[in-house]
Amino acid sequence: EGRGVASSVPRYYIDDIAYSSIPSAIGEIDGSAVSLYPNPTTDRLFVELPTGTNRPRAELFDAAGRTVITSDRYTVLGDATRMELDLRALPAGIYSLRAITNGLTVVRTVVKD
Repeated sequence: EGRGVASSVPRYYIDDIAYSSIPSAIGEIDGSAVSLYPNPTTDRLFVELPTGTNRPRAELFDAAGRTVITSDRYTVLGDATRMELDLRALPAGIYSLRAITNGLTVVRTVVKD
């Protein structure tokens, strides 16, 4: 096979693209510890991250994969860190939000009405 993936690693094929179960070099935030609200939204989106969040960053991507919003502004509220994204200038659609903190990431779907 010679594609740089060890033969003992399980492979999965979807539309002729091979996926393997080799762990990523990037860790993931526990998805249950991240809250997005309101979702769907019409104007603002709040992202809440767990206590101990260090230098969070949020990136919003459109359906074509283009970055449409990037923010590193946040407020610490008791036991959570909250980020607020202004989506008023964006057209209605489905977006992907990537939240990055402490070297870990989580990706969620956001719907803008």
